[in-house]
Amino acid sequence: MANASSYYYKYLVDENAGTYELVKSFAVPYSSFISSVQEIGDTIVVDSGGQGIFGEYTQDETLLKQFKMKMNKYMIYRVYKYDFDGFYFNK
Repeated sequence: MANASSYYYKYLVDENAGTYELVKSFAVPYSSFISSVQEIGDTIVVDSGGQGIFGEYTQDETLLKQFKMKMNKYMIYRVYKYDFDGFYFNK
């Protein structure tokens, strides 16, 4: 879909009061069915699996970096970012 967008939405939910509030939303590359999003630290990692695109955004919606894989019969199902802090090396 040319020029189509999907959207990142973040809601705050108060289960006790039974209420919710949209606190952030912005356009991301279109994905019809395969995608993921992860808030990690001060950034948001988003993937559009059908297009083979994933990128990282700041909290003010600035795209830091975006990658596009060479498309073949496979799609990106999920993208996660890990920092491996303290995983391989001792401080």
